[in-house]
Amino acid sequence: MVLALVGIAAMNTAVADVVDIRWDTTGRFMHSQAITAGKFAEVCAKVDGVKSAKGLLEAALGQDYCWRWSNKFGDTVDLAFSVQKLP
Repeated sequence: MVLALVGIAAMNTAVADVVDIRWDTTGRFMHSQAITAGKFAEVCAKVDGVKSAKGLLEAALGQDYCWRWSNKFGDTVDLAFSVQKLP
């Protein structure tokens, strides 16, 4: 399986909103949320084996992977995240 990954955010250490990936019938997952100052979001899914190249994460099923964005700024930032399983 190959996951195409797009994300926008800011980094910090604080209490996280943990979002579990739930694939739709087309093999796609999309999520967006506001991250308030001092908070962060983690997006988690189970995947096996990892290989990375040119913005693609190639991973087999069965191992956990998390993407984390933190907000170190004083204002809320918006996060848009999308992954898709490719044949």
